[in-house]
Amino acid sequence: YTTTLLNYFNDKKMVAAWVRENVDGNKDGLYLIFMKFEDRDGSNDGDESITKIIREVTLWEDIISLDSMAVGEYNGKKYVLVTFTETEPDGDETDVWYALYDLDGNFIRKGAVASKEDVYEAYSRVAWIPSWNKFFVIWWNGSTHWVQGRSIDTSGNLENIIDITDTDYDNSMSYTEADQIQVVGGQNAFVVYRYKDSGGDIGLFARIVYSDGTVSSYITIYDTSFEEKIGVKSSYAIISDVGYFCVPFISGSYVGYTIVKESDRSVLRRTTYPGPGKHPYSIGLSDRFVLAWIDGNGYVKVGNIDSDWYIHIRTVSDDDNDANHPLVAYDSTNSKYILVWTGYDSSSDDNDDMNVRMALLSKNDPTSRPTVDTGYPVTLVDKSGVQKVHGLAVKDKDEYIIAYVDERGSGKENIIAYVEIPDYDEVDSIEMFFNPKPTSTDKDISDYIDRLKELIDSASTSVYVAVAFFRENNPGGEGTLSKALKDAYDKGRDVKIIIDNDTGNIDIYRYFKENNVPIINDTSAGENHIMHDKFVIIDDSILAVSTTNFIQEDYENNNNVAIIVKSKSLAYYYKQEFLQIWNNGNGKFGTDKTEDHSFISKIKYGNRIIIFEGYFSPFKEYYGDLHRIPNYIAGYINRSTSEVYFASYIFSTSGWVKPIINSLKNVSDFSTDIVLRGVFDEIMNLDSQGKAIYDLLEYFDNKGVLAVDIHDGKMHDKLFIIDQEIAILGSYNPTKSATVEHDENILIIKDSGGNIAKKYRDHINTMYSDINKYAKCDSTWTSPHLVINEVLFKPSTGGTEWIEIYNPTSVSIDLTDYIVGDAENIFGDSDSDDGLYRFPSGSIPANGYIYVAYEGDKFYNIHGFYPHYEIVDTLPNVPNMEKYNDDNFPGTWNLDDLGDEVLLIRDENGFLLIIDAVWYGSSTYLGNPVDISNINDGESIERESFGLDAVYAGDVFVVRSTPTPIPESIIIGLIIVLLVIIFIYLKRK
Repeated sequence: YTTTLLNYFNDKKMVAAWVRENVDGNKDGLYLIFMKFEDRDGSNDGDESITKIIREVTLWEDIISLDSMAVGEYNGKKYVLVTFTETEPDGDETDVWYALYDLDGNFIRKGAVASKEDVYEAYSRVAWIPSWNKFFVIWWNGSTHWVQGRSIDTSGNLENIIDITDTDYDNSMSYTEADQIQVVGGQNAFVVYRYKDSGGDIGLFARIVYSDGTVSSYITIYDTSFEEKIGVKSSYAIISDVGYFCVPFISGSYVGYTIVKESDRSVLRRTTYPGPGKHPYSIGLSDRFVLAWIDGNGYVKVGNIDSDWYIHIRTVSDDDNDANHPLVAYDSTNSKYILVWTGYDSSSDDNDDMNVRMALLSKNDPTSRPTVDTGYPVTLVDKSGVQKVHGLAVKDKDEYIIAYVDERGSGKENIIAYVEIPDYDEVDSIEMFFNPKPTSTDKDISDYIDRLKELIDSASTSVYVAVAFFRENNPGGEGTLSKALKDAYDKGRDVKIIIDNDTGNIDIYRYFKENNVPIINDTSAGENHIMHDKFVIIDDSILAVSTTNFIQEDYENNNNVAIIVKSKSLAYYYKQEFLQIWNNGNGKFGTDKTEDHSFISKIKYGNRIIIFEGYFSPFKEYYGDLHRIPNYIAGYINRSTSEVYFASYIFSTSGWVKPIINSLKNVSDFSTDIVLRGVFDEIMNLDSQGKAIYDLLEYFDNKGVLAVDIHDGKMHDKLFIIDQEIAILGSYNPTKSATVEHDENILIIKDSGGNIAKKYRDHINTMYSDINKYAKCDSTWTSPHLVINEVLFKPSTGGTEWIEIYNPTSVSIDLTDYIVGDAENIFGDSDSDDGLYRFPSGSIPANGYIYVAYEGDKFYNIHGFYPHYEIVDTLPNVPNMEKYNDDNFPGTWNLDDLGDEVLLIRDENGFLLIIDAVWYGSSTYLGNPVDISNINDGESIERESFGLDAVYAGDVFVVRSTPTPIPESIIIGLIIVLLVIIFIYLKRK
């Protein structure tokens, strides 16, 4: 409840600040967001969008407080200065710091305002002093107990420190008593402070600091036997060419105000009328002051203070039952007050919860009471939990932003903006595409590709494509996307294409290059970077956003969604992001980006108003909030009231995405009535460490709320659906690399009462409910991929370790890119005994087995046939497994008798994808290892049935007292016999 949401009226720009404890590295982050109302739909009839630019001001081990913020103008340029208190480097005391930006979000300078060694300096406040063309910052010195201050110019240069006043008789004021100081910008700096006298009484006083650094004698604001406190906001007004200050205060339990004439420091009125109350907040106009407060009954009050300094009071709301936090701003265009506060609507069902309330008032003349407009007050935000008003920035009654804090039962706080946008972008087409389709009449994801080709073919000016993976069997062939793009280019359209430098994209890249179609990839960003966006902009008026790449498997087998919206405003912001990455054909990717093109747009579709938000990442350090996407997703989940559905291709446990994981846990804690459903890609999430699915399953009582795909393709969605009203989709997977390294975007669609979110929710539910293609995490299933079927890790005398790998699918699988080993962590620091081995060649037929033995000769001596592969070269006719990446995995095959893990891995161009894993005994690889407490030498662990799989190895593996590997010839024979039996049975039937 501070001055950390401000606006500059003429530019329609508003800026807010906040501090957040970041989950990665346990550092506090200070952030600024610059918001600007804009008309981007080409109609020139009003603003329908808001640009949102976030800047990371600082990361520090411990930011004590976000203190204050002020805006100012000099030589036609606008500036914002924010002050904050943070610990000294040794962590013992505190310093005051500042950061200076222009109002477009460009950084100017940052540094310490007060940093005396081994001294507590805190409680800073800042004001813009127009006649100085400088900011003036004050703070409290915990050593001398003086209020000190210094000026900062618009280049960030600091002037000398000024001792303004002491604050107590004998250094007896405590830190908690000294936390109330204020500075108000007039022709000079007006500093309000508390002073503790020899009797221990605290009163309110003020001094004026002049441009030459001199300080006036003290001015008594209010000092009685009661303890006085400064109101929320003091103010300044020039009335009839004379400057005045208004200082609201609380004396005991009474609200009052004092008027001081600036020129001679005379007190013109000092009063505790209007009486009992709290939270007084004042603003100054050209003919009056305006005071808002909460009276002793909890009613919301506002009053005009006339030029004789008397107040004329209006009760705005008398049904709020202990309202709080009133804020008032003035709309000079319409001569209206906009008043907001924390309260509740007496007609609401949740009177125990606090909400965001608002009233519009006609100001009337200074000697009259304001008038509440018809239809007010109203409740703007009425959600479960508590919403507390925090800040207000107003252009006029049709364009304003209210910052509020939303608290859920979990105790988590989200800082949220309620935004009033006057206009909308009217669109006539929104198309959605799915695989699987929620209903038979919906459009398939293959229809999305056909629709893109149609739109590209009919483009009249431009086609911009950003897609991670673009592969075709015959680039330029009839009916291909590549041909549609080349044809558009040949017709003179402005065609630009950005792709990742993945080796699979080589053919398409070469095709476009050979045909002079402008295309770039992200080679300059390094091999670990992925240009992962998936969007298309056509004719500056059509935006397509999807989870799908331009590859055949994404059209046919993989689960994906897409949306196409004919909207100039949405297309505008995505085009700006595209052009930033394009960078005149030179490419600017990942953390080289410095421009934030995130936005809010208000769309009218039919008779519905739909709010779209778009966010892009990442950014160069300090140019954006790397935590933005996971925090926005988490914020919406935290505020859910009925259900959360999500589908994630890959979802890690990185600290960067912990907010999303925690929000899902919070939802499960908050109410048993909130339905939670999640679908994951099986290979990308199971049998691997660091995946959120295991973290969530360990937390949820009902494991069946989560499911995995068990079909031939990938569950490639990136979707979060909240309360059938909010849909979040795009290219973003919740992982560290997607958050801080790869180019990503999300589109948030708020369609209350519409069907957009509901359709995507039904798409997820279609997957979740299909037991043939998706398995609940509390069940077992037949694996759709190779599995480690049996492991003998504790051989008897003369024996050897071996594993059996089984192919439960209906097709033969090439082993060329497969790896096996006992590495505990293939992504981080490996142990010296971790070893991986690659298959030299070969394949496993459908429903077939292979055996990998440590020593082939010993395997042969015991079982009477040769294994398919061996680790140690003992037999000339058995192929040797090849050591893989000896630098990172220097160990040899050595399965621990007490506990270990065996991994089956596929090498995908250097990315190691864990296909299957078995962990047993004392292994801490994942939870619920296979129980080997009663195993003896020569016994194995084996799946209960061929290819049976589950989330945890311990659920499907049992101990086999007599392992009996079967030669391949016998296996084939058994399969043939089984097929004959089935054929005879079916024929007879």
